Amino acid sequence: MAAEVPLRFAGDGNVDWSSLTAQVKVRAMTPIMKNQTGQVLVELALVLPFLAMFVFGIFDFGRWMYGANTLNHAAGAGARAAAVMTTPLPTPVTSGRVDAPTNDMERAINLNLLSSKLTGSVTYDVQIIYSGGRTVGPTQAGDLVHVTVRWPTFQLVNPMLKSLYSPTVLGEATVRYE
Repeated sequence: MAAEVPLRFAGDGNVDWSSLTAQVKVRAMTPIMKNQTGQVLVELALVLPFLAMFVFGIFDFGRWMYGANTLNHAAGAGARAAAVMTTPLPTPVTSGRVDAPTNDMERAINLNLLSSKLTGSVTYDVQIIYSGGRTVGPTQAGDLVHVTVRWPTFQLVNPMLKSLYSPTVLGEATVRYE
């Protein structure tokens, strides 16, 4: 609503135009203020997708960090178990799945993954880094056992990022063979 400002006359009979310009300014602003009925809804529609993507991104990052931490602990346990195995590891590179463990190293990795509820297949690679210039042969004291555990089926929750990126979560550990 426009406020009515009465015209004032100066003592000499002339009109005080400052009151008239104030009245014109108030009336000029009123049509602009009347057309703001859907502004908040439009702003919400513009901002909400970015806000949702940000919140789901934080959630996905937390899940990824949880998986990476779990796999790092599983790789560490597997590397420790492989480093103290009574039977030497036969080949410089060993790979497999931890679904049905067959030796102490696989059991140690599987034990760390059981309580984590990581869905999908988890695979591992064991690499022997020989000491003293050797390239083949059974493992000896001083060799390094490097275990990599992979979770390739990590699924993002964020629908916008899911179509663009599908990460593989890794956990790695290296232990000296005893």
